[in-house]
This record gives sequence, structure tokens and C-alpha cells, in this order.
Amino acid sequence: MRLYQGRVDVPLSELGRAQAEGIAAALRDEGLEAVWHSPLSRARETAEAIATAAGAPCRADDRLRELCFGSWEGRGHEDVRTSDPAAHDRHYGDVLGGTPPGGEPVASLLGRLADFLDERWVEGAGAIAAVTHEGVIRAAAVLLGLVPLEGFYRLLPPPG
Repeated sequence: MRLYQGRVDVPLSELGRAQAEGIAAALRDEGLEAVWHSPLSRARETAEAIATAAGAPCRADDRLRELCFGSWEGRGHEDVRTSDPAAHDRHYGDVLGGTPPGGEPVASLLGRLADFLDERWVEGAGAIAAVTHEGVIRAAAVLLGLVPLEGFYRLLPPPG
């Protein structure tokens, strides 16, 4: 069952730890100068594995935190869809205006991520890794011109 985890601080599962070790091994020789991560423990644990393998510093940044889903956090997608269909449809039908009750607007996520990316660009960051969450990956794809804003919710990065 898919959940709206959002900012609920859920640690990595055993599968997640195995995936973190796998990606750390894959990135070991990529010349990473830094590994940035969301402060949530599931991202931090993954980032620490990558940074250790790559011999790079590991840095947390709040701007890489997942989108806040407000009252939907910790609930299943199907539960939200059936219990509040109007809010659900508004959320997925209007990327910038359909914010979950008590949640963060996608425009806010786009703004904070743009600030993070601009800082990395200005400081001339070399090869970096950013360990983050599904919503932030979607926002990066929009900001980098890989996906149009209307495609925000159609992009489904695989877990792990």
C-alpha cells in the first residue's frame, strides 16, 4: 500500500538499507565532492552510506525535505481518495493550487528546491549526490526542464 509519508520520519527498512548499500557501491568511484540530503532519517541513512563509500562530506539541507501532505501524512493513497475525493481530485488536478489540507503548496517546494540548486550552481559544486524524496525528485525534473509542470504527478520515480 502506498502511503503519503511526507515529513513523517520513517527510518529505512532492511530492504531500504540494502538498496542504500547498493547505490553507495555504484557511486563509490564517481568522484563525488559532497552528498547532500534531506534531514529525514530515511534520506540521512542513505546519504551516510553513499558519503562513506565515496569519501565525501555528508550535508543536510531542509530544502531537500519532502513535500508536506498535512492531514494526509501517514495515510494510504486509496484511503485519501475515497474519504475526501474532492480534495484528492483538486490536489492531482491542479499542481500549483491543489494543496492537501494543512499541507505545503507545490509552488513552495519548487521555490525552495530552486534556491538549493542555485546555491550549488553559484558555488561551483562539482559532482554531488542529493538524497531526497519523490516529490523533490519530481520538482527537480520540472525545474531542469525534463518534465512540464503539468506532468508533475505523472512522473513516478521508483522507491529506493
